[in-house]
Amino acid sequence: MKLKQISLSLIACLSLSIASTTFSCTRLLHTDPAQGVMVGRNMDWYEEMYSKLVVYPRGMQRQGYAPVNPLKWESQYGSIIATSYDAGATDGMNEKGLAAHGLWLDESDYGARDEKIPQRNSLPLDAHRRCVCLT
Repeated sequence: MKLKQISLSLIACLSLSIASTTFSCTRLLHTDPAQGVMVGRNMDWYEEMYSKLVVYPRGMQRQGYAPVNPLKWESQYGSIIATSYDAGATDGMNEKGLAAHGLWLDESDYGARDEKIPQRNSLPLDAHRRCVCLT
């Protein structure tokens, strides 16, 4: 069993270290009843992302990035996030332990937006969940 876990970990590490010409992200997920859930993640990015760690306190007024009728909320939980290009959050965790991690796929298409419904667009979705969700 131990050899299987080591082999799985080695394969995961090697697969994440291979250079890629695509613009996407990779996630490996392994569930073990004795050890819980293990996640390995790589941004597979081709250039420096200028990441920063940012701390947001609970009680902060926030709003989505939608140009028309953005969703607005007050954070119920403090959080720490990692940004990319000093803009959107790519990873983060709130003070209660809820973590969210963004994955990117160039081919994603979310369809036409109904501007009557307040929205936050896909970037701050994780931020909204970290602010208002306990788990």
